[in-house]
Amino acid sequence: MLPFLSLVVGSLAILLLGILVYRRNWKSVSYRIFFFLCTIFAVWAVVNYISFRVETAVAALWWVRLVMFLAVLQGVPFFLLVHTFPRSTFALSKRTVIGLLLVMCVAMAVTLTPLVFSRVELVTGEPPHPTAGPGMLIFIPVTIGPIFAGLWVLARKLGKAQGLEKNQLQYLLLGALSMYALIIIFIFLFVQLFRSTVFVPFAP
Repeated sequence: MLPFLSLVVGSLAILLLGILVYRRNWKSVSYRIFFFLCTIFAVWAVVNYISFRVETAVAALWWVRLVMFLAVLQGVPFFLLVHTFPRSTFALSKRTVIGLLLVMCVAMAVTLTPLVFSRVELVTGEPPHPTAGPGMLIFIPVTIGPIFAGLWVLARKLGKAQGLEKNQLQYLLLGALSMYALIIIFIFLFVQLFRSTVFVPFAP
């Protein structure tokens, strides 16, 4: 019951935040990326929840792969968001943006193959236990790398900002640090290093 409440409350809150921001200035690239990220987070939470409710190993494997597929969609857009915010247009060149998106698409494709997860073990009363493959060497840098790069860019921008923009960047940095620290520690590291998925249902 608690994981389901976490899913409903968390997903609805994320979507509501994204919609409120998008309605405030839908023409701004920064606001559009933020709305996109909120939507991806909400969908990821739902897919993540379903992956724990399937009853066959084959179904669990594909749902877990879809969880990873959506996780890739979070790193590069986050970097683009913090690099662009508070501008209404991209601060990076068009070629750079396209290059980042192409790398992201390659990593997304890899998550749907046995290269990332080759199999899933189902144990009664426990979440799925996936077996990681060599594709993690692509997934990890493409997903987590842009997050660390984005946090670094955000910290640099915060040091130079003043007034309202400084306050906005402070909230963004605090929120991003809190969220990604919790995800990396309790979702990624616990699964990869300790083979524990006890916290995964509470990801939302």
